[in-house]
Amino acid sequence: MNTPVMVIGFTFATAMLTASTGYDQKEDQKAIQAQLRAIKNAEAEVRIPALYKIKTIATASEHAQVKLTALDVLREPVKSSQDHVRIPAVYAITDIANSTQDVDVHRNALNALREPIKAGTIAVRLVAIDAVNIITVHSNNSKEILLAALALLNEPVDSHNDSVRMPAVNSIIRLVEGSGDEAAYQRALDSLRQPIASSRKEIRFMTIDAVERIGIEAESKQTKEKAIQVLTPAKKSDWSDALVERAFDATFKIRESMSAKVT
Repeated sequence: MNTPVMVIGFTFATAMLTASTGYDQKEDQKAIQAQLRAIKNAEAEVRIPALYKIKTIATASEHAQVKLTALDVLREPVKSSQDHVRIPAVYAITDIANSTQDVDVHRNALNALREPIKAGTIAVRLVAIDAVNIITVHSNNSKEILLAALALLNEPVDSHNDSVRMPAVNSIIRLVEGSGDEAAYQRALDSLRQPIASSRKEIRFMTIDAVERIGIEAESKQTKEKAIQVLTPAKKSDWSDALVERAFDATFKIRESMSAKVT
């Protein structure tokens, strides 16, 4: 006899909760958008507090749309020429991305990092590289996010500054290792063609190690052969004997791993 009443009560409560949730989402979005003027202010004393307000609202919200609104607003400070504004903006973007498993949020967070990852200052670029790493690791093994991250790392891995290039190489191998994703392995190997041709032996040794690890881990024969092909610059005359020996050793280990079942 009480069933109709219970059903009506449950339906009403659900409707009220949905309406409240929608209201909270709109209010949070309005609160973020209200910081637009402050976030564009020339004074860091005004911009930074606004930045943290946006981050606080976005990370606390359970709604992806609120987070996307925040990321959209943060595209302004993350392009700032002032490191003390740009770096906190990168951290805020990272925190917002890591507060959810939503792929759209992760994708937009990585897109927002396109500017800082090619910044004119090393400090900003290093923070951006680290942010790409963190966001990708927290993306719940999303293939789309992994490939997007590797594409972003193409820029710093091609840098002529070792302080930028070495962390980028390290980031690439850390992201793909253990992924079991042949497309990611292939993309990583393409990215590593530039640093392995570097004039700096430290970069070459580091890259040879990365290529070797990918080549051994990959299941696909095509990927293994590509890794070996990337190592072929070792035959060039400008390589030292130690580099040639290391590259040949890596090639041998990759070939050896082909004795296992490959596809």
